[in-house]
Amino acid sequence: MMKLQCLMIVHVWWKAFAEFSEPGLQNLVLAKPVAQGFNRTAFARTLHEVLRDPVRMKFGEFQKISNFRSGNTSHGNKELTAISVSFGHDSSIAISQGGSIQCILELERLFGKRYFHPLYPCADRAAPCPDWTWIWRVSIKGALRAFHRHCSCGGTDCPTEFDVGVFITFNSPRYTAIADLIHQVFSVREWRLLDHHHAHALIGFFDSQFPSALIVSYDAEGNDGTFNAYVGLGRDIVRVAQLALDPGYRYNMMGALLPEVTGLWDDHPLLCSHFDLANDAVWVDATAFYDHVMVKGTILSVAGKLMGYAATGEAPGTPITELQSFVRAYFRSKERYGLIPARVLRAACGDLTSQRSLAWIVQEEFNQLVTGAVEGLLLRVSESLPFSLHGLVFTGGCALNVITNQLAFERFTDRGAAVSKTIVELPSNLRVKDFHVPPAPNDSGLSAAGLWSISSPQKHQQLQYLGFGLWDEEALEASAAEWKAVRLSSLGGVDYLAALLAGENRTRKPIVAVVRGRQEFGPRALGHRSLLALPEGTEIKDRLNRLKFRQWYRPVAPMIADEDLETVFGYVAKSPYMTMAPLVKEDIRVRFPALAHLDGTARHQSVGQADEPWIHALLLAVKKWTGLAALINTSFNSKGRPITNRVQECLQMLRDLPDLDFVLIEDWLFEAQRCS
Repeated sequence: MMKLQCLMIVHVWWKAFAEFSEPGLQNLVLAKPVAQGFNRTAFARTLHEVLRDPVRMKFGEFQKISNFRSGNTSHGNKELTAISVSFGHDSSIAISQGGSIQCILELERLFGKRYFHPLYPCADRAAPCPDWTWIWRVSIKGALRAFHRHCSCGGTDCPTEFDVGVFITFNSPRYTAIADLIHQVFSVREWRLLDHHHAHALIGFFDSQFPSALIVSYDAEGNDGTFNAYVGLGRDIVRVAQLALDPGYRYNMMGALLPEVTGLWDDHPLLCSHFDLANDAVWVDATAFYDHVMVKGTILSVAGKLMGYAATGEAPGTPITELQSFVRAYFRSKERYGLIPARVLRAACGDLTSQRSLAWIVQEEFNQLVTGAVEGLLLRVSESLPFSLHGLVFTGGCALNVITNQLAFERFTDRGAAVSKTIVELPSNLRVKDFHVPPAPNDSGLSAAGLWSISSPQKHQQLQYLGFGLWDEEALEASAAEWKAVRLSSLGGVDYLAALLAGENRTRKPIVAVVRGRQEFGPRALGHRSLLALPEGTEIKDRLNRLKFRQWYRPVAPMIADEDLETVFGYVAKSPYMTMAPLVKEDIRVRFPALAHLDGTARHQSVGQADEPWIHALLLAVKKWTGLAALINTSFNSKGRPITNRVQECLQMLRDLPDLDFVLIEDWLFEAQRCS
């Protein structure tokens, strides 16, 4: 196999740092695996070694780094077993046997708190930090025990003894304490550490099935940078660049300025009143806006809302406006993210038209910054490689930005260039064949990536439904009897459900929640914990947003059978994890107005028979009623809570939410009991 040493262009020395709470851990720079058998003292001497001060490079410079090779699936004479944990925000736990991932637990789904972080009270700057031991006793240990009870390993008992454990680094000195806690539930022979963005790169590349790829991992933070590039070839991954860009934090900062995004209408005028905005060219410290949203505990939801909100603004035209030039300067600034041009803050403190225009510009400048960086990376990497790259992979939290993903697909891939409405002439060495984003590019995917750092997948494994079954599944039969629920299979299965969604013999077309099988892995609902409805008329989209207490501008995502993708988009726009946003054909937008967002795009889930047979069959049954194998879909949760995974919570929402008409839990169809 072609070696990847040719990628190592410029050597850059790492500088270690030492601010650790445990004695004897200063100035450690080289991580080594821990010897067999858990030696707490030895582990303590090595566990902090990956926490290094990120090297900040100018754009286009490369870093020399040892290449990575994922291990094989043998460990002695038996299949290797591994456990991986990530305890930053979007905490998760995952296990594997012989390279096959068995279960992934996102802790938010267990504890009912979005983006769950074991140290969440400490992240809230307005609240005192409770005792650490109380936090991990209640949350982490509870999660481990729930994992032990509920994980399903193909009908056999899941392992409780693991050959290897992986920590995803999370800038905390508490690894040894957590390892001790894990050992109260599971046995782990050897512990290893994995860098944040390296983990993102692993899940992105191995899930892509590409033989080779440029992998771009970018998000707001990480122990190893904020914007990294890797090259994957076979089972090898090499980091080739770490760019001094932080678009994630800056995008969040811009969102924190906008009250239609944050919902903090009462506080916004007061915050604006503290600034003198007369001189446009002055840069002001607006960190107070970010901190205020952080204190409210909603900062991690800002980026997703801003992405949808950007469609409410209008393009400023050409040449670029003064405001756009200031936003561009901000995204390219080397100053900390809270320092912004006064002209930008004046727009954020202006009227709604001004704020919405700012949102559009922010998304546009984010697009241009990212695609410009990728173009430079493709150029440098292609000059250094004796072979052509097959694919481009985006991963990290910023890879949830479907607008940027779509732009990258159309600009940098042969498939995308063939369907793009915008002509961008790029030389062949700046194009690859295909583009991929994994089902969990954000931090919820880190623990799964840790498993693949030990044993890369021998064959492709579908990850999107590797969550857990209902926590209280034992309550389902009794609840069905209490509610007089009916088995869907006795009514006609998906054909009956399609007729129900079509509103047969009803005054209004219903919204139906579907709760079946194992929960989705990653931030998107993909038909196992979904709210479904027909995409006819905008009223149904308004009802869905009202049901979830969401802002009026938030998009809902269609699920579309593979057979009708070309009908909707003009080409086969595969997107099984809702990671793209192609433009919907005009005639489809007229016939099915709820299917598209305000900008005419759709953040869709494509569904083939191999992806999810039951959902695929339902979509084909719906086509008999509407002429299109499509439904609109959004996650089954309400009022800022994570996606539901409890029978009783499902039924409570059916009681309380007047826009919710039915809930299908496994095969039981529950109908809302409305007062006549």
